[in-house]
Amino acid sequence: PASSVPTLGAKVPSELALRDWIQANGGSILPCLSIVEDAPCGCRGVISTEPLPLELLESTPLIVVPERLYMSSDAARALLSGLSAKRFALSLFERELPSPTQLALLLAAERGKGDGSFWAPYIRSLPHDVPCAWALGQRELDAALAALGPAAVEDVWVAAVEAARVGVRRKAEAAVQRYGRHLGVEVEDVVWAMGQVLSRSFGRDPHIGLAPYIDLLNHRAGSPLPGGFLDEQDGLPYAFVQSSHFGETRELAAGDEVYISYGCSGDPLATFLNLGFVPPEMLAARQAAEEPERR
Repeated sequence: PASSVPTLGAKVPSELALRDWIQANGGSILPCLSIVEDAPCGCRGVISTEPLPLELLESTPLIVVPERLYMSSDAARALLSGLSAKRFALSLFERELPSPTQLALLLAAERGKGDGSFWAPYIRSLPHDVPCAWALGQRELDAALAALGPAAVEDVWVAAVEAARVGVRRKAEAAVQRYGRHLGVEVEDVVWAMGQVLSRSFGRDPHIGLAPYIDLLNHRAGSPLPGGFLDEQDGLPYAFVQSSHFGETRELAAGDEVYISYGCSGDPLATFLNLGFVPPEMLAARQAAEEPERR
């Protein structure tokens, strides 16, 4: 007879170091959570390897991460300001850089340090391929557009993808021309980092950040936004994720995926360019908003 135990996905080797790093800095991750390559959503994600009952989840967050572990645009500006203080020509250019490009420079530079980076455990957890529509191969792009159906006006969206691809590369080239030799990064390093920033960063310009472990969670409608609190003892900010669905605590079975909400207001095309998909509820909201205009 078939086993009732779910088949769990292949674990990501870098997870243990990431978990240890977060916990050593005051965070916590429930022991049964695991990063796997083939989560139920179809790609890399976080699952529970054991059942988690309502009684536990009503009082215990799944994940708690100190915000001081974030790789942030503030840290990026501190890095670039240090260079600019020594080189006036860089100072003017730094002010023109959008926050995503600044953060991408920091990520690329820290990635180049290998194990010498404070953020090494986090950086090693990032996937090699980025999901942004402009980073997809032709076959992947065709499939992603087909999945959207008539909501994606193909010629318009394809043109936007190509424009985004060119635009990201131009920004990376300009940034590397100014900072490359000072930070030890190449254009491809920054393009990769831009993809990571655009597809997984939290916050709004000019204050954005990459949230270790939390930004490995996939989106599902009705899932919670990450929450935050100030610790009573150290006074420092922390982010956390609870298991809930449309405001109700959600118990987890073994093999269930842990989700968050990416927040689904905004433009579907811009979302597609950054994430490589558009949440169905975003498309539904856009279509509902456009319906009166057609009448």
